[in-house]
Amino acid sequence: MALRAIMKEVSAKKLSVKKRKLKNSAEKEVKDENHYELADFVVRHFRIPNWREYNGIKYYPKELVAFLTDVIEVFRAEKTLCHISPPVTIVGDLNGHFQDLVRIFNIKNEKALKEEDGKQVFATEKFVFLGDFTGENQKYNLETVCLLFGLKMLYCNRYILLRGYEETRSNTEFRNQIMSKFPGAAGEDIWSKFKTAFSLLPAAAIVGEKILCVHSGISPLVKRSIGELKEIPKRDTFENLAPIVRDVIFARPCEPEEDGADSEDPLYIFHEPTNTRKFNDAAIKHFCEKEKIDLVVRSHAVLSNGFRFSADKKLITIFSSPSYKDMPNKGAFLRVSQEGVVSIIQLRPTDKNENPEDKKKKKKKSGETGKTESAEKEKRSKEKPKKGSRSTVSESREKGSKEKTEEGDKKKKKATSKPKSREIESLYDNLSEK
Repeated sequence: MALRAIMKEVSAKKLSVKKRKLKNSAEKEVKDENHYELADFVVRHFRIPNWREYNGIKYYPKELVAFLTDVIEVFRAEKTLCHISPPVTIVGDLNGHFQDLVRIFNIKNEKALKEEDGKQVFATEKFVFLGDFTGENQKYNLETVCLLFGLKMLYCNRYILLRGYEETRSNTEFRNQIMSKFPGAAGEDIWSKFKTAFSLLPAAAIVGEKILCVHSGISPLVKRSIGELKEIPKRDTFENLAPIVRDVIFARPCEPEEDGADSEDPLYIFHEPTNTRKFNDAAIKHFCEKEKIDLVVRSHAVLSNGFRFSADKKLITIFSSPSYKDMPNKGAFLRVSQEGVVSIIQLRPTDKNENPEDKKKKKKKSGETGKTESAEKEKRSKEKPKKGSRSTVSESREKGSKEKTEEGDKKKKKATSKPKSREIESLYDNLSEK
């Protein structure tokens, strides 16, 4: 398997192809509050004419209960270890970044098959999500999880959703958000369904028999092969998890300065207070050699560039939540081609969370430009020619021709900037092609 780091960055401003304003908003009325239409449910999450005015999706309690009841059965049918063939997109921690999730779905794979041109990314590509779908202080946790669950229902074999830290701990914040939206027994029922769904998520996935995807780590308890995970039953709480599953969700790599990190012997260091393990680079290399895999992909760490390699590129950590908690970090996700080539796509943070050093440079640059421009204006005013002189006439002609050229360029630009993807109504066509 070839590994290629394509430092492709996607601006936060280009969240999606511009679409004409729709009559139907994200809060489109549901005809029957007791039932749900799956295609309508999913499309509702993409019907966002304007992010600035976006204020969440209108859900109905009975609709969510019916939806989650079906979701639970889908996850119940899956093993603890899943397999998926490339090409596939691998996404790290989302932490409730609903806007960035939609953004990822709008980034078309440049090597997509020609016959799939014009179709929506979420309907044509395969995805593995590494867990931590919800996050602290995030307004749209519910939308993030519901969209992922809805797509899993529609395209069962195309989507793998792994269990992460947030799906295993008590997750009080997500529960409180649900209870504030749906007070009383309805909220408790919805929260109970979510807990059950989270407990049934698989713990690991293998892409093309060569890439292992986990939320956080590896385990020394694998005796013969990672395939043993298939037979391990799923459990609801951290305490009840099988030790191997606990390692996969919670074990983490040693930091360079920690004891044992640079040892040439494979080390797994047990941390009693948290009941979890740490592992060094040698452990990763040994694990990959034993399992005959080329790469382990994990998340569960905030990274300034959105990704980090370890263990001679046998381990990569990705984090798909740019501007996490107002930090200036980038996000990243992976694309694995049919041939097994791994590409890294970076997501830039929003402007308000831009790196302070970049802001200073921009300020300095704009300040210098401003000074130069004002000096030039002053010079021109002093050397202003008399009315009717040749220089005045030629300047006015130049100005007129320049304006015409700019106008023509604008028209050309406008004419060529057609949306690459189809309008939102075409989502329904895509949804029917599983």
